[in-house]
Amino acid sequence: MDINIIRENFIELLNFNIKTQSSKVSIPILSNVYIEAKDGKLTLKSTNLENSIISVSGVEVKKEGVTTVNMKNLYDFVSNLKSEVINIKLNDNQLTVSDNNNHILLNTISAEEFPEIPDSKGDLILKIPAFDFATALDKVTFSTSTDLSKVILSGVLFQFDDKVLKLVGINGFRFSSFEVDKIVNESKTELSEIIVPSYSLDSISKIIKDLSMDNDSFVYVYMFGKNNQLIFEIENVKFVVRLIEGKYPDYQKIFPTDYECEFTISTEDLKDVVKLSSIFRFKDISRIYLDIDPKEGAIRFQSSLKEVGESNSIIKTKIKGNKSVVSFNSKYIMDFLNHTDSDKLEVFINPSSLKKVSKFQEKDNSKFIYLVMPLLER
Repeated sequence: MDINIIRENFIELLNFNIKTQSSKVSIPILSNVYIEAKDGKLTLKSTNLENSIISVSGVEVKKEGVTTVNMKNLYDFVSNLKSEVINIKLNDNQLTVSDNNNHILLNTISAEEFPEIPDSKGDLILKIPAFDFATALDKVTFSTSTDLSKVILSGVLFQFDDKVLKLVGINGFRFSSFEVDKIVNESKTELSEIIVPSYSLDSISKIIKDLSMDNDSFVYVYMFGKNNQLIFEIENVKFVVRLIEGKYPDYQKIFPTDYECEFTISTEDLKDVVKLSSIFRFKDISRIYLDIDPKEGAIRFQSSLKEVGESNSIIKTKIKGNKSVVSFNSKYIMDFLNHTDSDKLEVFINPSSLKKVSKFQEKDNSKFIYLVMPLLER
C-alpha cells in the first residue's frame, strides 16, 4: 500500500469510524481500523460487533493494499499534523504515516483477522430526507433507557405505515414520539415495526450533522441478513446496526383517556422556571411542584430542599379544567424543553394523586408528543 490523501479528508473518515470505538475492548483487532486502498479509493472499516462503519474517500493510489492498525494511535498522530497532504505506506507489518517533517511507524494486524462487515446493501426499506431524520432522532432518543438490564427500552421503536415513519422512545418514566414523512421503496421485506439501539441512532444523527446534510440529501436504509441488521447509507458512509430483538411494550396503554386540566404556556417562561427549580437536588432528583389554579389563571411553581432553601415562581395563563397539584422530576421537563423548536407549548395535566402521565406537545403540532410520569406526593 502506498497512497497520498488530503489530511482533512482522512481526519473526516477517522472521525466517522471512531464512533464505534469502546474504551473497554477485550479483542485487540476491535481497537483497529481496517484500511484498504484500491481503485483510486480509500476505504476505512471499524466495528464493535454491534455497530460497524464503512467510510470511503477518493485518494491517489500508488500501490494497492490492505491492513489494520490501532485507530486511536493513528487518529492522535494525524490530527496533530499540519501538512495539507499525508502519505500512508505499508511495508511488511508496519504502516508508515508521514508528511514533509514527521512520520510514525505503527504495528499492524492482518486484515484477515478483522471481523466481516456487511457491504452489500440488502433490501431497500426506507428513503428519508436527511435533516428530517436527524431532527426526529434527536427528539426521541433522549427518552430511551440507559439501564443495560432493560434492553428493549434502550432502543427506539420504528413503526411503518404508508405515509409516515413513527419513532418512539420510552424508559418507564417518560415517553416521546415523533412522526416524519418518508419515502418507502418496493421492499421484499414486510415490516410493521423494528427496534434500533438508541446509541446507534445518536451516532447516525451526528454523522448527518457532520456532513452538513439538508433535505436535498437522503438517508437510505437497507435491511440485511436475516432481518436483524440495518445499513444506513449516508453519502460516503455506511453505518451497520444490529437490531434489538423482542417485543416492544404496548405504549398505547399509558395514554390517559382524559386530563384534569390543560393550558398553553411560553416555552421560554417554562424553561426559566424549571432552571430555577433545578438548584435544589436530592439524590440527583430535583422535584418541581405545580399548583395549577384555573380560577386565578395562575400556575405556582415551587421547589425546595430542607437543608438549602426554597424557590417560588408564578406564571399567569388561561387554564381549562380543575385545580390540580402535580410534581415532576425537573430534569425530565427540561429535557423536553431542550428538544422542542416551538415558542408555545400545550400542556395536559393529571395530578400526582392519580398516578397518570401528563402530556407536553408543541402548540399546533401533534407530530412531537412527550409524556411524563408524576412524582409521588411528599
